[in-house]
Amino acid sequence: MGAVLGAAAIGCGDDPSGGDQGGSGTGEGDSTGSSGSSGAADGTGPTGPGDGSTSTGDESGSSDSSGEAFDECGSDGQGLAPEELLAPIDTIVVVMMENRSLDHYFGSATLREGWTLEGLTGRETNPRVDGSPVGVFNLTDLTPADPPHQWAACHLQWNMGANDGFVIVHEQAHPESYDQVMGYHVRSQIPVLYALADNYTLFDHWFGSTMAGTWPNRYHLHCGTSDGQQENEPEPGITTIWEILDDAGISHANYYSDVPWVWGALLNPLTSYTESLDEFFDAAAAGTLPQFSIIDPNYGLLPGGEGGNDDHPDHDITLGQIFLGSVYQALARSPQWSRCLLIITYDEHGGFFDHVSPPSTYDPLPQFQQLGHRVPSLVVGPYVRRGCVDSTVVDHVSVLSTVTRRFGLPPITQRVTQTADLSSAINPELLGNPQPPAPIPMLSVSISEVLSKRGPSQDELAAMIASGQLPLPTDRRHAGASREVALRLLDRASKLGVVKLRP
Repeated sequence: MGAVLGAAAIGCGDDPSGGDQGGSGTGEGDSTGSSGSSGAADGTGPTGPGDGSTSTGDESGSSDSSGEAFDECGSDGQGLAPEELLAPIDTIVVVMMENRSLDHYFGSATLREGWTLEGLTGRETNPRVDGSPVGVFNLTDLTPADPPHQWAACHLQWNMGANDGFVIVHEQAHPESYDQVMGYHVRSQIPVLYALADNYTLFDHWFGSTMAGTWPNRYHLHCGTSDGQQENEPEPGITTIWEILDDAGISHANYYSDVPWVWGALLNPLTSYTESLDEFFDAAAAGTLPQFSIIDPNYGLLPGGEGGNDDHPDHDITLGQIFLGSVYQALARSPQWSRCLLIITYDEHGGFFDHVSPPSTYDPLPQFQQLGHRVPSLVVGPYVRRGCVDSTVVDHVSVLSTVTRRFGLPPITQRVTQTADLSSAINPELLGNPQPPAPIPMLSVSISEVLSKRGPSQDELAAMIASGQLPLPTDRRHAGASREVALRLLDRASKLGVVKLRP
């Protein structure tokens, strides 16, 4: 076992001391790049059978309101319907990041920390173009090259279930860094995500909704379908969850860091339900968040190209940790914590290796019945099973299934009806007994280092901005707009206790 990562006990909500970290397994300290951590708390992790059921964690500190111990991860839903399990939740917040596979981010948790999930053994390989094998390893580069990850490339990587095309596809595009797609990160490199997995529920069978790139998968999150779209192209006539929510009188917002994806994808800039990330933080503090929201990270699209925090290569993943930590801390300190659910996922695997062959799912379009590769995904909140691994097969459409069942909405597509929701992450023993938020590590970063990478992750949106097809708000058109937005988030993160800033 390696050194345990320190975590700062950051005051949250009504419990200034935060919650206790639980589970089993110790953290790694292999590489920190431009980030570090401070404080001291156990860096523990989930355990469990990983056999298709919710996994079992450390039960020693768990008890219900009567003081009796209960099985945090092993209990079922006690016969409760999803609507009953989700009933205490009236605020659902979704963050969709970019382009990382589950093995790439959490595969090392089995290899290095002894977690029981479907992770890496250390024996996995993929062949190069010349046939020589490339094994998995700790990737210390926090800003790697961008692997191919569109429809054709994804299917070549998958290779009809063999999952042996990752290195070949990447080598053909980036021969100088052919092995990077086999790299994995460890706790010290993505400490916020690991801390959330320690204390909430990690899904180890959450797949991309389709074996394609960003836009088709984000369409599935917003629409329950991509309407046949396989590439990063607009679908302006597609029905979205926003229209369903509006018709039902359910409050909603799509918060954005620099430019919201929907402006380009739907060819509808400045839509009424899009609001800036600053408005998210203000609403969280005031306790006025809408019932459903999606938060877009920073894609690096503003003039200057600084501050991309979506985890899309080659953006610095340290900024992604700061962004996710800030969203979590804003909710943890919000008056709405006791009735909220935070969902963190990634649009697709981004071309990084994952050893699990994706299953198929229901879809009226045969070419979309094949799910994409696994992505890192967490469900967080006061009623969520703590330190558990959930092996329910889900995908991005599961978010819409959850929202539909919680708020009694008509299903936007038949696939929504056929797809599992996320209520398996709710511990029925905690209903009526919301838990205080757990602490997360405090990061320490150099501003100049984390803002050194420039450029957009969404080339199609960038082209639309450059051509004038997607006009930026007037306050985001000046030369220093990207740095201004990035520094505003870093300042917010510092005040939330997420990060200690250095020049």
